[in-house]
Amino acid sequence: MGAIASVFWTFLSAGSVIVSSNRVYGCTYALLAHQLTRFGIKVEFVDMTNLKEVKETMDKYEKVDMLYTESIQNPTNDVVDLEELAKLAHAKKAKFVVDNTFATPLGCNPLKFGADIVLHSATKYLIGGVFTAGCVMGSNQDIGMIKMVGIKDCTGAVLDAVLAFAMIQGLETLHLRVKCMSDNATKLAQFLESHPMVEKVIATGLPSHPQAELIKKYINIPNGLFSCYLKGGFKECCAMMNKFKLALRAVSLGKTHTLVNHPASMTHSTYSKEEREQYGIADNMIRISCGCEDIADIINDFKQALE
Repeated sequence: MGAIASVFWTFLSAGSVIVSSNRVYGCTYALLAHQLTRFGIKVEFVDMTNLKEVKETMDKYEKVDMLYTESIQNPTNDVVDLEELAKLAHAKKAKFVVDNTFATPLGCNPLKFGADIVLHSATKYLIGGVFTAGCVMGSNQDIGMIKMVGIKDCTGAVLDAVLAFAMIQGLETLHLRVKCMSDNATKLAQFLESHPMVEKVIATGLPSHPQAELIKKYINIPNGLFSCYLKGGFKECCAMMNKFKLALRAVSLGKTHTLVNHPASMTHSTYSKEEREQYGIADNMIRISCGCEDIADIINDFKQALE
């Protein structure tokens, strides 16, 4: 949030317009919907998978300052068309900002597809949940402004030297951890997709993903996190999650341990019930971040929990 807030405070001010995806990290949504608006910033939420809706929303304004999305959206795992969104942003001379946390730098490189600024919650895959950090990538000019305005004058969110060193250590094993998590996620998603208690699975490693063609273009390796919709609702999700023996019921992602989260009551509780229903964050959705355990153990844990 220090990284995200630093970008917003650098490039937005009273009267600015930001068009954002309606499906983002819960704290990002809270900052956009409940905080920036207090300072006279206009925030418009749209379905970033619907380019027509994005263009129509942006065309309502003479000037748009920022277009904000996640490359793989949290928690629904929708994939967006980065190149087309970049064209829409730059036609309005807006900054195109992409949170690339879910995809990781191995999975997607938004700067190659027209993004001006890329964000990561480094807490997640980059360093495996060992400590809290964020990072921002962009041009020398933009990063210079973020350092001097957003960080120095506003958030003060400076990573100390010891944690920066630890992040470098974590990056050395990123390719090993992400590959293992990706393989495990795809195998678990395949198992769940065929389970009679499961309504549907949205995973970038499955051919059934609704944006399969975009995945071929933008995602180099399936991400280790996916969404599973149970047959039932809140009650059934809780019943299942209370039965895990290996997986942990917890927020966050990218750890070597498998984590299971119920977005409606955990990470995305900052959305109202009406907003969740409108934006497709269903009560029967479980978000799964696969770890590096033996895949047979992971599948067996989900099998017994579902039973």
